[in-house]
Amino acid sequence: MRLYHMKPISGPLSGRTILDCSVLLPGPFAGKLLAQQGARVLKIENSRRPDPARNLGSGAYYEDLNSLKEPVDLDLADPAHRPRFEALVRQADALIEGYRPATKARLGLDQATLHAINPRLQILSLVGFPEEGPDRDRPAHDLNFQALSGTLSLVEGLPGLPLADLLASTEAAFRLVAGLDHQARSAAPGRRLVVSMMETLLGAQSKHASEYLRTGVVPRPGNTLITGQHPCYRVYRSRDGQRIAVGAIEPKFW
Repeated sequence: MRLYHMKPISGPLSGRTILDCSVLLPGPFAGKLLAQQGARVLKIENSRRPDPARNLGSGAYYEDLNSLKEPVDLDLADPAHRPRFEALVRQADALIEGYRPATKARLGLDQATLHAINPRLQILSLVGFPEEGPDRDRPAHDLNFQALSGTLSLVEGLPGLPLADLLASTEAAFRLVAGLDHQARSAAPGRRLVVSMMETLLGAQSKHASEYLRTGVVPRPGNTLITGQHPCYRVYRSRDGQRIAVGAIEPKFW
């Protein structure tokens, strides 16, 4: 199994070690953001059951998300690999995971197990639905979160970007850095930081929500400021078949 070439960089997170135990996009993208700021990110991956991202886009997704990380081949479900993993946890500042509760417990990535090994570990958990809600065990992908949150109703067709994954990953990286900073200044114990993709998308629509509460108008394509209600903020089709993006909200630009 071909891995990738680490390209170490320096940055404000230099000296921090983060274990990335996640797969696909959300967790790995958060790990990529942290690696870009100088953190040493170890990609924990089972070579017998590799990250499914390897099969997306001819491997381009995987390379983009993990090229700054160090590969570590470990099967977290194998008791023989457990001592090596626990040794890494003891030395780490943070860990990223994105599993549902039952899988988390089976792999030993739950908070009780990890903090018993390293009480100062910051645990970043990316979840789909809120853990205290009825859908906590429900599987879903980015497009499902966009549909269920109403985000998909703001565009016509597919959005073209995995917005739930990207927005939740960015928020997750920010919250982890804030947690590490707080810990460094206060000697606080490790915490578990939970970021829900569903809640992140709902929060990103706060402008639409407040407008709806004020006007009673459900936001749809063409009836809000940023979905084409006014001619100053629209995409126009030109005579040669190309498109022209007009973003002139301020009067001086109009």
